[in-house]
Amino acid sequence: MRWVFTEWDSDAAKAVTKKLGVSPQLADLLVQRGYTDVEDARRFLSPRLSEIPDPSTMADMDRAANRVADALVKGETIAIYGDYDVDGVTSSALLHRFLGGLGASVSVFIPDRFVDGYGLNAKRVQELVDESLAVLITVDCGTSNPKEVAIAQDAGCDVIVVDHHKIPEKPAEPFALLNPVRSDCDFPNPRIAAVTVAFFLCIAIRRVLRERGVFGDENPEPDVRALLELVALGTVADVMPLSGLNRVMVSQGLKAINRQPSLGMDALSIASGIEDRPVRSSDLGFRFGPRINAAGRMTHARGGFDLLTVSDADTARNLARNLNQENQSRRDTERAVLDEAMEMAQQYAADMPYSLVLYSPGWHLGVVGIVAARIREAFHRPTFILGQHPTDGCAKGSGRSISGFDLVEGLRHSADHLTQFGGHAHAAGVTLDADSVNGFRAALEAHARSILHEDDLVGEVRIDKELDPSQVNLSFWEEIETMAPFGAGNPRPVFAFRNVSIASHRAVGDGSHLALQLEMGGQRLRGIAFGMADKAPLLSEPVDLAVQITENNFRGRRSAEFQVKSIRPAGSD
Repeated sequence: MRWVFTEWDSDAAKAVTKKLGVSPQLADLLVQRGYTDVEDARRFLSPRLSEIPDPSTMADMDRAANRVADALVKGETIAIYGDYDVDGVTSSALLHRFLGGLGASVSVFIPDRFVDGYGLNAKRVQELVDESLAVLITVDCGTSNPKEVAIAQDAGCDVIVVDHHKIPEKPAEPFALLNPVRSDCDFPNPRIAAVTVAFFLCIAIRRVLRERGVFGDENPEPDVRALLELVALGTVADVMPLSGLNRVMVSQGLKAINRQPSLGMDALSIASGIEDRPVRSSDLGFRFGPRINAAGRMTHARGGFDLLTVSDADTARNLARNLNQENQSRRDTERAVLDEAMEMAQQYAADMPYSLVLYSPGWHLGVVGIVAARIREAFHRPTFILGQHPTDGCAKGSGRSISGFDLVEGLRHSADHLTQFGGHAHAAGVTLDADSVNGFRAALEAHARSILHEDDLVGEVRIDKELDPSQVNLSFWEEIETMAPFGAGNPRPVFAFRNVSIASHRAVGDGSHLALQLEMGGQRLRGIAFGMADKAPLLSEPVDLAVQITENNFRGRRSAEFQVKSIRPAGSD
């Protein structure tokens, strides 16, 4: 693991300290993240809804909003076709709650991952339009489905695509294409989740209805702030960068969850065992998101949608318990597939390729994306994990990439071996004949070798600052927390403890983790090193630790601790 220390403009940091009244430590971290302007730093620390852009700056937004408003006024039927991941489920729930609250005749269809596949399914679209459908809104899908969109359009149904995926060479041609990555779109924040696009559509619809005089004393305007909890969950779960607009949406969404959560969100907190403390962005990514996703991975994503739109507390608790069971099943299945994939990858030994395409017909398709991420982390190279579809026998799977390698570009160079592909630079999905796996593996490897260098294949940990362990206390943690929400694009800061002696350590959990303790002038600082039991032999001598500062809250007693990201012998520079 290579340690990379971040540099920053110390003069700019001093100016931020002076004008904002923050500590030098916090000012350094702000400047490192690019907030050298004092006003930019102030906005970062205090994200406000007043800063969000006008929905009309997104291409086709006004056209879409007016069409939906027409449908609402005329009582026309509307259907929502959502993807089965968290972004798709939260987008579907958001539009259903908003439109249903306005009295719309609206239905929701969420496909079965294993039966209907990814994206729009032609048969399902036909079934929807056969029900005298006037408007079809697709969420988190549709941009890359020209044939399926045409089925609805040709039947007289107006299709509104709400998406954020890359635009293919031959995109769909719906009534309205709401996608911020369109080349002709002036929306200032293109890297947003589909659920954020859906939220802006709701704002635009409300504005159109207001201008038409629809609202009044007996028909008040809906408060869209209650929907921000869904925007926050979908944004974090879809690993959008938590800067700019996304930071505003997640920050405000967390406030909504902690102030007045919906019944579904409250049930998720209880099921996750965090009902006694505020919900954080990490909870959305590592507790709520996996539970919503588990339904779509193991059985059907409808369970997650039902929880996020439920109107009865008892039903909400039962749905959350069911998702807990699904999530445990997902964990067990993931572990089994991961163990096999790790063994398969390790067989390359010194001849490790620049990219990994691992395939086994028995691997569960619901967990291939998660396993691809784990293998990518372990070997630091683009990785695809493939299983076999239970009915058509095709190989299907997901890929995760590293910095510097665009998966979609890699798939375009491998397209001769694929029947379908799509996604983002860092996450993508593929379908291919099982007999084409070797050809795909070779084509992807050839492209990887043309793009990547050996240095790109070495894992690294980025260090924000060196820190004396004696500086770590609860006040220091609380100041760091002013930079939350943390996640993609705004990672929790990593600090380097140099040349420290470990007073004690022991294996914990299943034996693969280490509990550590430092002693400094009579003070003790505790830490945890997940999955690093094999590093125990290093701890008899002074070491350097790369750590993140965390909070421990045990029976109401709060303290600062650290979580180890990397261990190396002292003085390894």
